[in-house]
Amino acid sequence: MSSHLASLAPRPGVEKPAVGKIDLPIHHSDKEWDAVYVHIERLYVHERRKLRHVMETMETEYNFKATLQMYKKRFTKWGFSKNKPRAGTKKSQSRDPVVTHTQVIKAVPKSTVQVTLPACLKLGASDLANLEFLASIQNWGSSFFDSPGDHGYPCPPSPPASPTEMVSARRYDPESLSFAFRIIVELLKRGKGELAGRLTRKAFLQIEAMLQVEGPLFIWNILEILYYMALYGQTQLFGILLLHLNNLARDRFEPGHPLMQMLHGLRMLLQGWHKDSLPPQASVLHQAWSLNANMIFNNFDTRLLILYYRLVWDSDMVRLPQNKLEDADRWFALLENKIPMDYAIAEDMIARIHPDLLANDGYGREPPKEYEMLKHTSVSAIQHRSTMPFSETKMKIRILSGMLKSRILERKNTLTPLSDIEADPEPSMPQQHPPQLPRFHARIIAYVMKVLVDIDLEMGFDPTIATDRMRSIVAMREYGQSRIGPQTIHELWRLEDLLRQQGCKEEAAQIRQDTYKRLEEYVDDVPVHEV
Repeated sequence: MSSHLASLAPRPGVEKPAVGKIDLPIHHSDKEWDAVYVHIERLYVHERRKLRHVMETMETEYNFKATLQMYKKRFTKWGFSKNKPRAGTKKSQSRDPVVTHTQVIKAVPKSTVQVTLPACLKLGASDLANLEFLASIQNWGSSFFDSPGDHGYPCPPSPPASPTEMVSARRYDPESLSFAFRIIVELLKRGKGELAGRLTRKAFLQIEAMLQVEGPLFIWNILEILYYMALYGQTQLFGILLLHLNNLARDRFEPGHPLMQMLHGLRMLLQGWHKDSLPPQASVLHQAWSLNANMIFNNFDTRLLILYYRLVWDSDMVRLPQNKLEDADRWFALLENKIPMDYAIAEDMIARIHPDLLANDGYGREPPKEYEMLKHTSVSAIQHRSTMPFSETKMKIRILSGMLKSRILERKNTLTPLSDIEADPEPSMPQQHPPQLPRFHARIIAYVMKVLVDIDLEMGFDPTIATDRMRSIVAMREYGQSRIGPQTIHELWRLEDLLRQQGCKEEAAQIRQDTYKRLEEYVDDVPVHEV
């Protein structure tokens, strides 16, 4: 299983290696050496490993092979030495600066955070890395919100998206990508390494467009992905994803760009944990997420409606301290009042962030049974739940996010007036809404219903009601998105769990086998023996 994931780490200019035993190339370009720099530096300089050990580790864990002389020449070029302070060595000007014990944070433009510590204060490697990483989050958020003219998306209805925006949007679906990595983690836990490897490769191809989004959105969504990896101890997958992101970003951004600073902070975090013999610390990632979330909630801007919609709300990570809930509540109230009650916002979202709805996918889908009824009852139910007191902030935030998304489903956005649900409208009546709107709404209905499932289970309601809702959620995902997509698979696994709890083991087993077949179909374009 380990070799499946290790071979996924992309190195620019290298042919994709086979999963099995192969003869690794020993000649590498400068870019390939740069791609593995952080791992070699950790092993040789920080952990003071012998060169032979470094060579063996790089070959077995990262599929990177070179001769002893090649390593020695590269070390001379990099100025590596285990016997003198790292800060005193020569190194390429393009590399990330080494963090010392007195100067923790490198300043970046705009409103930055700079931390200076007393030289006598003894901190572990992970402590120093935590400080640097949190400061990079603070710096990027401050820089973004201090530049109101550079937010990106204007108020809806907005002008047509540029070709670049359309390409990026087509390739980056925040929730699908998030759930893809959750499925990868679960597949690894189940011993499905080959399937996890193929899905990882596909997710890696999709994550490139994520680098084009605004800072607060990138921080929120990438930390959400990494959080699940840390939570379940997937250290290797965590490191490979960071390496891949760094390779992609290195060719697009200057070293001083906030995104590069954040990725550098994440790399230092991983190295610090390793040096202090710690597994990935999910609590640190959540602390960084909370810092970014606080800045979002304290800087409401009507020009960022689409950004707010693209935040991944469907996550256990989305929770705040009790004393921050008031800020979030006020932010949601402002946002709810600003969402237009017409088709403009839906059309803009479809064009910018759901362009897959514009294409004919060949499924010839029909809306699920009682589609309109489920839409209206879900809106009513989430509105009712919003009036109930909840002591846990995670549940309160989920309700607020459900209310936010349900706003798009309300009267002027709906296909059929509430009073006409039981009527049979003439099929020949001309439709005045975009033809993609029903499937767009289905995605939102699925989310709202999922919030209702979480609330009902939390409050101890009849689990059979939650199971019935999960069946409807799966139907909405299949109609609104795809029968083989990551979110649909994840919803099916949730349904499987509920069925097992109720003793329906045979149906649960059938669902599990069906999801594996669907995943095989989803990664059909990724060869089994080549990653």
